[in-house]
Order: sequence, then C-alpha cells, then structure tokens
Amino acid sequence: MIANTFFSQNLKEGNIGEAIAAEFLTSVGFSVDDVSSNPDYFYKDIDLIATIDEETITVEVKADAKVSSTGNVCIEVIGNKAKNKKGWIYYC
Repeated sequence: MIANTFFSQNLKEGNIGEAIAAEFLTSVGFSVDDVSSNPDYFYKDIDLIATIDEETITVEVKADAKVSSTGNVCIEVIGNKAKNKKGWIYYC
C-alpha cells in the first residue's frame, strides 16, 4: 500500500511539473505536444515534444516538490550528445 501511495504522489507531482514545463515552453513560443501518457514514448523518456521555427526538441520533465525550499532546478543543456545538439534551454 505504501508503494502505491508513493507512486500516486510522484505521478501527481510529475503531472504538475509537466503542465508547468508545457506552459513555460508555450509562453516562449513553442508549440507543445504532451506525450507523457503515450506508451510509445515511455522507453524514450519523452514527456513533451516542443517545436519552434521548424526545430523540434524532446523534453523529459523531472518534478521536485521541494523546489521552493531547495531552490534546485534541472535544465537540459545537452539535447543529444552523440549529435552535439544543445539542450532546449538554448532555444528559449
């Protein structure tokens, strides 16, 4: 029962984090497709697909319920190491 409660709480926090990330990306001009519930993207660790100026990026959202007390934020600076692509933060 504890594991189910923990999972449910993490899922709820994750959904909130995904909504916040999507709202931010939209506010800076991205078109955002939420694929977090699509099983085709589970193994790829993709929650959002964002497009701007014919450039498409994928985003994995990590939520931290303690961000207000820790001040920690994770920002993707490398989008694809093998292709030497910058992370989404450089496109904002």
